[in-house]
Amino acid sequence: MSRPARHIFHPAARIAPAALALGLASCAVATPVVVPVMQRVLVDVATAQFVGDNCPTLGFDTAKAKAFISNAYRNLVAQGADPEAIEARTDSFEKQELGPAVAQRLEEGGVDPADPDPAAACSFGEEEKSSGSILGRVLS
Repeated sequence: MSRPARHIFHPAARIAPAALALGLASCAVATPVVVPVMQRVLVDVATAQFVGDNCPTLGFDTAKAKAFISNAYRNLVAQGADPEAIEARTDSFEKQELGPAVAQRLEEGGVDPADPDPAAACSFGEEEKSSGSILGRVLS
């Protein structure tokens, strides 16, 4: 018997923001050069959570996910990014763009976000672990 998915990405529900699900402050900056980097971290973390929840042999490492987001935030602030701008841009990204970005990332990896096959989720997760991506590194 397969275990039910415990993830926040139920197709009928609005996708909850990854940072909020992890209990973290928002972490993206309004600077065009940095925005894609932070968005990728958030997308990879949220995608990893989905994969971990849908693959019975992989788990999601919340501590590592928090560390990636927190380190990215601290690095941006250290580089001169305004913390309030970081918060505002991430909030906007999470509300408007995170869900579709996660769905696209899953589809690119061969996983149907609306009806995930555990074998496909596991295969995608293992490929990401092998590549050393952020997504792969927060899977256990």
